Amino acid sequence: MMKYDCKIQTSIENNYFRPKFMRSLWVAILLVFFVFPSLVEAEPYRISGIITYSDGTTVNYNDVEIVCNSQEYDCHPFRGTESTTDMYGIFTLDLDIEEYHDGAELILNVRNENFSHIIDISEMRNSSQNFVANDIQLLQSRPPAPILSGFTCGLIIFSLVFGMVLVRTATRLMTPLGRAEFVGYRAPRIVQCPECSGHIEQHRLISHLIVEHEIEPLDAGEIAGIVFSEIEMK
Repeated sequence: MMKYDCKIQTSIENNYFRPKFMRSLWVAILLVFFVFPSLVEAEPYRISGIITYSDGTTVNYNDVEIVCNSQEYDCHPFRGTESTTDMYGIFTLDLDIEEYHDGAELILNVRNENFSHIIDISEMRNSSQNFVANDIQLLQSRPPAPILSGFTCGLIIFSLVFGMVLVRTATRLMTPLGRAEFVGYRAPRIVQCPECSGHIEQHRLISHLIVEHEIEPLDAGEIAGIVFSEIEMK
């Protein structure tokens, strides 16, 4: 009877401690799975270089952005990282990488052109300059400077205006009146006499009022002034 009781007790103890042991084992596995990767320290990785156009001139103050091929999963953590070239065309990209990133391909996008960069941890570690050199030369030519573009636009506008003036002048010179105006002659303005409603040249209105209508010179001047002011208002 005692032997049977011992077997029962041993079975109960095994059933009690086995789940507890399994739970501890799973907790340990989960801790290793989640905590151990965080203990791996990332190291800095710097890419730097000079970007030039096809003619060798530097690409100044332009963005450099990391994009990735769809199948290059190790590149995805760095997607969107960007930098801007300085006045000498130099760019610098600072990344935090781990061992498994070694050999991953990054795509550097500059002015819609893509250039490949392979992460090389050993080159970074052995670099005396603390960066991996990656110079880039674009296929495209340097765009025209804004000042030159503005000068070109101004020259085009000036040429159009000059051409229009030249055409109008040539057209007017084809008529006798136009040729007379070109040498300085201007046709006199014709006004209407307020006394007789006759049409007369503007500069002769005062004398016309004095001689033909026997109006005093001062009064004739006032009448002519009223006529001239009405013409200007029109």
